[in-house]
Amino acid sequence: ADLLNLAAAAAYNLGDMAKAEACWRQAVTVKPTFAEAYNNLGAVLKARNALSDAEAAFTQAIKLIPNNPGALHNLGQLQAARGEAAAAETSLREALRLSPQFPAAWTDLGNLFLEGGKKSEALEALRNAVQLAPNDPIAAYNLGRALEAQSLVSEAISAYEQAVALAPGFAQPWNNLGVLQYSQRRSE
Repeated sequence: ADLLNLAAAAAYNLGDMAKAEACWRQAVTVKPTFAEAYNNLGAVLKARNALSDAEAAFTQAIKLIPNNPGALHNLGQLQAARGEAAAAETSLREALRLSPQFPAAWTDLGNLFLEGGKKSEALEALRNAVQLAPNDPIAAYNLGRALEAQSLVSEAISAYEQAVALAPGFAQPWNNLGVLQYSQRRSE
């Protein structure tokens, strides 16, 4: 099962989702208590847009290891993608209760709050994400969005500048930065 897990991970990293799925399915067949393989299977199923099957795989991983922040985070992402905000918030908060130093979970929780209009909660979560992962351009970009939503323009500009410095090819922060700078010049 461990070798199948490694083969699946290699296939996943090479973009061969069909092979990754097949290997992870074999791994959980060989070792039905292999929580990591269920979580990984859920990730590949989610990437292949088989959301019900992905949810079942994440749920099985959590059933096998209830204190599994990775599987809870993945489940929360899936729930958010389905528009199940309350369930996603519960899953992400539980992942963070188990692993408070989990920047991706903070980012996803912040984005969930931002999409739900909970601006101050979004700002707090995204500040946590950037504090934990200062070199993550996605966290910096999303912090910029939260700051912009709170009309904290100069701080938002700084966050977008941080995002583009970290990932010059990342288009969204460049766009948001340009729009804010243009708006600022027009209001002067």
